[in-house]
Amino acid sequence: ERNTAVAATVDGAQGNISIDTTAGAINSGNQGVGATLEGSGVLSITTGDVTAVRQAVSADSTNGDIFIDTTAGSVTTTGDTDAITSFNFNGTGNTTITTADVTSVGDTAILVFEGRGNVTIDTSAGAVTGEEGIVGIASGSGSVALTTADVVANTRVGVLGAANSG
Repeated sequence: ERNTAVAATVDGAQGNISIDTTAGAINSGNQGVGATLEGSGVLSITTGDVTAVRQAVSADSTNGDIFIDTTAGSVTTTGDTDAITSFNFNGTGNTTITTADVTSVGDTAILVFEGRGNVTIDTSAGAVTGEEGIVGIASGSGSVALTTADVVANTRVGVLGAANSG
């Protein structure tokens, strides 16, 4: 997680990551908060205000649950990247994202890809704005549940939830 204001990585069989930045704001000229869990376990990110040029909040896992809660502040990306991203590639873990205001100036506000588990995104505590609003994809046997308030998509899709099955 080079050039990231707050970063954590677990590289191995099992481990947990817990990041809580609600005590202060993060302003980064690159990526704000990033975590990678390569193995089983739980990846949890809780933030207040995060502003970054690249991804403001990013969580990747190969086989664990991902929880992102940004309701204590706003999340903003000022460059041409997604504001919040979560990729859970091959495992059976689930992804849950709860937000207040999320803004991406140049790309997708919230982008989630889930390999086999379920995707749950709740943005009812704030507004979501981006070139694309919210994209939640479950490519395996999982389902997608989206709860939103205001979503503004400047040039592309506002809200997209897609599940292969489930």
